[in-house]
Amino acid sequence: MPSNRLPNTISLRFKNIFYMKHLLLFFSIAISFLHQGFAQFDGKLLSLSEGSPTKLAVQLKPLIDEMGDRRIVGLGEGTHGTKEFNDIRIAIIKELVVRKGFNTICFENAFGDSYYLNKLINSKEDITTGMKKYLLAIWQTAEIRNLLYWIRAYNKSHTNKVNFSGMDFPLMANTARIIKEELKGKDSIIEQYAGLLYNSASYYDSIWTNQNDSGFHFSFNTVVAKMKEAYLSAVAIDSLSSAVELKTSNDFKTALLNFKYWYRAALGEEATRDRCMADMVMQLAKSNKCKLIVWGHEVHLALRSPYDDKSVGGAGEYIKSQYPFYYVLGLGTASGTFSGGKDRYDTRINILYPNPLASVKEGTWDEAFEKERLPAFLILFSQVKTPLPQMPLRVIGYGTGSDSYSDKKALNDLFDAFIFIRNTTAADHNYN
Repeated sequence: MPSNRLPNTISLRFKNIFYMKHLLLFFSIAISFLHQGFAQFDGKLLSLSEGSPTKLAVQLKPLIDEMGDRRIVGLGEGTHGTKEFNDIRIAIIKELVVRKGFNTICFENAFGDSYYLNKLINSKEDITTGMKKYLLAIWQTAEIRNLLYWIRAYNKSHTNKVNFSGMDFPLMANTARIIKEELKGKDSIIEQYAGLLYNSASYYDSIWTNQNDSGFHFSFNTVVAKMKEAYLSAVAIDSLSSAVELKTSNDFKTALLNFKYWYRAALGEEATRDRCMADMVMQLAKSNKCKLIVWGHEVHLALRSPYDDKSVGGAGEYIKSQYPFYYVLGLGTASGTFSGGKDRYDTRINILYPNPLASVKEGTWDEAFEKERLPAFLILFSQVKTPLPQMPLRVIGYGTGSDSYSDKKALNDLFDAFIFIRNTTAADHNYN
């Protein structure tokens, strides 16, 4: 026995020395990597020109070509209130519509509100007024108004129309209105449920809109009771309309689903909302002719949650599980301003204004990209063949002073492509 232990001890020491040498080698490579920059990106950063739409379209061609054969494309954003993020995604949308046949644009906006805004876009009504009625305040910008006018003009001159839709459920009265209007005069009993649904949803909307006011008081139990009343009404309408074989539109069916998802999301965790938004996207994409662009925060649209506990995010992961060719773009910045406000809940009437971006933190993707010589660039991760390091990514919503970071992630685990613009400005909410 003693004679057998000595060689094993020597062998163990040899293995430890071998391990330490490799560990030191790994750290020396890592330090060299940090000092020399991202070797994986050498020649892979595609410069972008923000000033010239024609030049930008040419520079975006590799991205458009990758996106072109996908059924669903996500256009994320590192903040909810950045003008350049809006502008560059609108440029991408135009290319995808004109050159690749995309025909539906789905916003992180209430489904019912988006439905009626789509009708307004294709009418002679004032788009600016319609934005205030049907869009969350974060989307009430000069950039979005220009997009909506472009859709109106495009639809007037093309047979294949572009549809504007929504995947979210912060406000529900207009979703109930879709159901109520379609059922009018068809079945008196089902109509009664539709009236109850609309009244309950309108009550909920009034609470949601006013709760940012610190002086506003309401009964949480009453709100929950009204939500349950709305949900059960939607279930009853679905069941009864099926029982009498009522012919209904796809919009009607999607509105009913929106109510079911809303109820699950509102009473569940934030991650439940992501799952429900993903279900809404996939419902919209069911049509064989649909090629869908999703517009929202990149935390939601990423290929997986950027947080280890998955407390928020993951809609993109759910979509990817059903549509393997789902493609998502992320956007980031380092300095400048973004539009945000003091309200906790997003409504149509939030007051948003420019806020300075804090300096990026050390050891983050944003800091690393800020050091690159190009002021704006695109990375296609299909062109990056070596593993990327794991670092935090800055994510900002619409709150002032918000400067949060994700957990450490390899960027290509979150996105198929990424656009970085070193200096950006707040979205333009002065569009009257």
